[in-house]
Amino acid sequence: MLNQAQSQVVQHRKGALLVLAGAGTGKTRTLTHRFASLVAEGVQPERILLLTFTRKAAAEMNERAGKLLCNLGNSADLQHIGGTFHATAFRWLKRLQITDSAFNIVDDRDCKRLLQMDLVDSDKQLLNSIGMSVKDVLHLNSLSVNLQEDPHDVIAKFFPQARAEGNWLREKILGLRKRKEIGGLLDYDDILETWLKVLQSPQGDIIRKAYDYVMVDEYQDTSRVQIEILKELVKGHENIMAVGDDCQSIYSFRGALSVQMRDFINDFKEAQIVKLEDNYRSSQPILDACNDVISESTEVYPKELQSADHKIGPSPMLIEGKDINQVSHQLLDKIYNNLHQGIPLHQQAVLFRSSMQALALEKLLVQERLPYKKYGGIKLTEAAHVRDFMSLISCCFSENTAAWLRVLLLIPGIGQKTAEKLAEPLAAGKTPKAKIPAKATEFTEHLLTITETDWPDTPSQELISQCQEWYKTVIFNQYEDASSRLIDINTLVAQLMEAESLSDFAADLLLDQVDPDEDEFESSLILSTIHSAKGKEWDCVYILNVADGAIPVHRSSTNFEEERRLLYVAMTRAREQLFLFWPAFKGYQDNKPNHLSPFLHVLKKGSQTSAPQASQPESNSFPDDNIYVYDDNW
Repeated sequence: MLNQAQSQVVQHRKGALLVLAGAGTGKTRTLTHRFASLVAEGVQPERILLLTFTRKAAAEMNERAGKLLCNLGNSADLQHIGGTFHATAFRWLKRLQITDSAFNIVDDRDCKRLLQMDLVDSDKQLLNSIGMSVKDVLHLNSLSVNLQEDPHDVIAKFFPQARAEGNWLREKILGLRKRKEIGGLLDYDDILETWLKVLQSPQGDIIRKAYDYVMVDEYQDTSRVQIEILKELVKGHENIMAVGDDCQSIYSFRGALSVQMRDFINDFKEAQIVKLEDNYRSSQPILDACNDVISESTEVYPKELQSADHKIGPSPMLIEGKDINQVSHQLLDKIYNNLHQGIPLHQQAVLFRSSMQALALEKLLVQERLPYKKYGGIKLTEAAHVRDFMSLISCCFSENTAAWLRVLLLIPGIGQKTAEKLAEPLAAGKTPKAKIPAKATEFTEHLLTITETDWPDTPSQELISQCQEWYKTVIFNQYEDASSRLIDINTLVAQLMEAESLSDFAADLLLDQVDPDEDEFESSLILSTIHSAKGKEWDCVYILNVADGAIPVHRSSTNFEEERRLLYVAMTRAREQLFLFWPAFKGYQDNKPNHLSPFLHVLKKGSQTSAPQASQPESNSFPDDNIYVYDDNW
């Protein structure tokens, strides 16, 4: 059964609709029911474009929609009704012959090497003098694309210390873009910008005519370039439904701004707005605390989450410890207590603003031999050795200078300058004029034997085996933990051999970032950054270090309201129990006080009795456990 607001969304037909879906309010259920409802009325499934931000989310949508259609007596092939923005964009670019291979896709590491090719020593010194790195220049370029703003404007907003060198930075960015264009290379941002340009050209009508309806999940995470794409897609009918929660907008560093939800009514005229506020996840005491924390935000639509099932439970607890070490012991006690009460480890999660804040707890967990898994680290698809191996295969199929740079730098005896001289001619299938160092001759000749063979795009045992053999000869010179990395490569190879085509496999790997399977964490405590916890939920949630300086962090670039939303996201992950831990002092021997996060003071407003105030006692008289229970009087 759908509630009244969900039914209103499902029954909407013409024009733009913004669905403000609070945490745990059943947005996926609502999306799939609307899709099934449209198909049941005769709309062809392939004429409905569903855009999500992860392949896992797209797969879940397809599975749910398929089951609903079966229940209604319909059947349809839902394999290509949508996907991520990047995968859908690339599919169209390939269909329209704008690009022909996923091997021309480059990542940040590849772009870094391409940019460094244009940097002399004086350029590097200039970057240091303005407090920027090559990575910052790439971030500047990415923001420029995602915000659809000139690099000069982005510098003024995000890198004010570099204003005096704005022309120079802009020149370097345009040089990088030109180098990619000449090489036919696309990074992740280029894929979206190229799709937008196609949509704005006469070919755009081909794409527009393919869809009658567009539905977008997690709209608060879209960037300006993605919004411009959506505006082009629905020109003429504006049958767009966007679902999202501005209270969970936490990716401004990617160009996604919370004001985009408010701007929807300007981007899409005569848009209707529906709020989903019935929460099917958390108990009402937890929701009351979450509502209070977000209530002072100045950047979001006001929403009041209510338990749809009138679910009751224990009030959230703020637990004060002396320092992060004592807090870690207090938190461990709560974990063991809940474990004994029947809450398994995989339904308990410790959330934190940054990984460094969890080091003391991790050390304690190792000592206790308590199994845990951590979200927020480097994913397998982003690991250097995986990208090395895919670059090696790319060298066999495309004129990808960045891939050649990456592979050449693996060879002992070849440094940055030599690699730069060799990469472009080798990528073009020409004999390089630069001399190959004697130490690198054997490795390079072996490499050329592999790459100069005319291989089919279908997986070849001979090709993969030769690539494995070559990579084994260089990996031990690159990584101390080469043996464990080779295990990952073996796993990758097994997946490669099952693929229908190597280029399609590369597209899946490079474009769709797959979340770990939940079963992987079945017997382990969950540790996660708040960013990585978004979209997940657990019976019991512990938030580590709710101190001013930890959340919000104190940096010149800190967006205060986004930090508030981060805490809100963390709190709304809890179904039954919520604990917030606060170390009153910065260190065990440091007498500098840690003030409570300013976002939590709002909970005290309007109380009839004042809350206990956090004392700052001498270290030798500090109580073992100060617990403040949040309720209506806190």
